[in-house]
Amino acid sequence: VTAQKTRGASKRKAATSNNGEGLDTKINLNIPLQKKAKMASEFATVTINGQSGIDFPFNREGYRYYLVEKDPNILNRDRFDREEVNNTRAVQIPSHIHRIVIPQIVTLSPNDRANQLILDADNLTLTGCDGYSSVRATHSVGHGKWYFEMEFLSQPGDSHVRVGWAQAFSPLQACIGYSKFSYSWRSKRGTVFNDGYGRRYYQRGFKQGTLSGCLIDLPSLDVEKKNNVATSIKISDILPPSWKDCDLIKFKQNYFFEEKEEIQQEIQKLQPLPNSKVKNK
Repeated sequence: VTAQKTRGASKRKAATSNNGEGLDTKINLNIPLQKKAKMASEFATVTINGQSGIDFPFNREGYRYYLVEKDPNILNRDRFDREEVNNTRAVQIPSHIHRIVIPQIVTLSPNDRANQLILDADNLTLTGCDGYSSVRATHSVGHGKWYFEMEFLSQPGDSHVRVGWAQAFSPLQACIGYSKFSYSWRSKRGTVFNDGYGRRYYQRGFKQGTLSGCLIDLPSLDVEKKNNVATSIKISDILPPSWKDCDLIKFKQNYFFEEKEEIQQEIQKLQPLPNSKVKNK
């Protein structure tokens, strides 16, 4: 459940020490800075495919993170581990010997969400507060018709919620429908949104206790091939990207791919998809 809109420019607070000294003061006095500890708000401890206790960094503005494992299809994939143990110097492990761990069931994503949102252990129930924020699912869609339902469990005060579809580059610290990368239906007055613009979709909105459905209709691969006979369907059109060209990082005890988002470049790539539509009910 979301409260009043608070989306705006990011504001950074000046860092201060426990005794009230500002960060500049500590530097000017040549007082050594302590190493920044990883705060709980930077990651979520989750269970994925039966493996528990995984500290998963939250996706944040400009960066996305994917849990990885050794790719069993790569030969000599363990050689770099042995080199790291036998050498005193650091050994760079190439990204291509790893692959993304894909959750076995579709739920709300434990890390692809604003860090202030509270996600229940089943990864299906979400509680929000402190302004607009978003969460995406663990899986995406690219072709065909897909549908999901959302039950509005609790609505305190004048709060409202938005539900819809969002691409990977839709900001998490904003409402769905805020950018060009997402489409939403708002409980208040039944307004639909995209790129920050809203229009009346339904005579009335929905409220606590309502079961709302969202359908997206995308062209199938056969339709796309028929519309552009000169273009053959590639494997990359069917399978999700591997992200093996991303940087490999170690966070706590696990490895992750780190993808840097180039939002402006992605905006330039946006094109209308013929015969596609989004419906709510």
